[in-house]
Amino acid sequence: MSEKNLKEYASVTENGSILLGKNTVVDGFHPGRQIGIFSHIHEDHTRLFTNALHNCDQVYTCPATFDMLAALEQDEKDSVSADCYFNGRHIHRLDPDRTLTPRLHVRELNAKNELSDSITLKNSHHMLGSAQILVTTDDNVDIVYSGDFAYPETEPIKCDVLVLDATHGSPMFNAVVEHDSLENTLCELVKQEIEATNPVCIRSHVGRLQYTMSLLSEKIAENVKFLSPSKRQRKLIPIYKKYGKNIREVLDSDSWDGDEILSGKFPFVEFKSLSGKQSEAEMSNRSTVFWIGGQGNLGYRTVIKQSVNEETGKIDEKKYRLEFGDHGNYNGILKYVKKCEPSLVITDNYRSAWGKTLADRINEMSSAEKLGIEAISQP
Repeated sequence: MSEKNLKEYASVTENGSILLGKNTVVDGFHPGRQIGIFSHIHEDHTRLFTNALHNCDQVYTCPATFDMLAALEQDEKDSVSADCYFNGRHIHRLDPDRTLTPRLHVRELNAKNELSDSITLKNSHHMLGSAQILVTTDDNVDIVYSGDFAYPETEPIKCDVLVLDATHGSPMFNAVVEHDSLENTLCELVKQEIEATNPVCIRSHVGRLQYTMSLLSEKIAENVKFLSPSKRQRKLIPIYKKYGKNIREVLDSDSWDGDEILSGKFPFVEFKSLSGKQSEAEMSNRSTVFWIGGQGNLGYRTVIKQSVNEETGKIDEKKYRLEFGDHGNYNGILKYVKKCEPSLVITDNYRSAWGKTLADRINEMSSAEKLGIEAISQP
């Protein structure tokens, strides 16, 4: 099959939707696409989730992603189960490594329903419930969307066309993160702060925040209270528990109990999003703050603790910055591409500023090593 034809099998649209094969749209929606898939719950991938529910005949996710989407979509006062909430909305759990060929709904009178391309979800090791997506067409073209992934944990999938995450698609993102060592470092630093009676604030994104809650639940003394001001973050805790992560009780920072703890003399650990507003303890430098992820190339330094000029935005003596490598680093991305053995790579230039940079580098690598890969950037 010619490369020109392969370019017709996948694309990244202007609104960030990933089109795979004839019928499938991932992390978005597109007119005429009946099968929707969501790779994980991060907002840059679920921004168009409601649109997909209204426009796709069937939507699929990994079970953990299904449960988290349901928890986040439910009203605060609604106690119905995830299955009940999504009843009639054509959204389904699809277990990893199970291949499914959905039946398309044909609306013309007396027409027969047809089979769509087959779909398979594979663990991407980015966060709980995250997946790579494999679509195989009826003419045997294998198309993979990597989603956000963490190579080398993520197993590459051999394919003809690869739509590739480009979050770390620049050489600046090229440090190697030793997860176990960094986790131990985080735990020891938090313990030191607690023993010095300093409150601690952990700031990170959805998924990594819950993982850190679980990590510290096992390492920090039980009498140290955990708090979070975010209803969204707290809603996901039962899902993480369901899938094997032990997380102690996390109190609402804005509750009476939470306010008493925040204003008291005893140390506590507060969990917040990267963009959440500062508490009084943070503003007064009473809390020691750990930023995990979301800081670009600086985040790849294992731990930073240094003097700061407020005008430059550098980290001061009460702030740490850590990066756990939830995305593959630059060299890891290139290794992943080679192991997938695609003929065509389409880098996602919607969710990253490095799509074109990465595509250019893949073309250079392919030419030098005679890999037979063409890379383009979209949109």
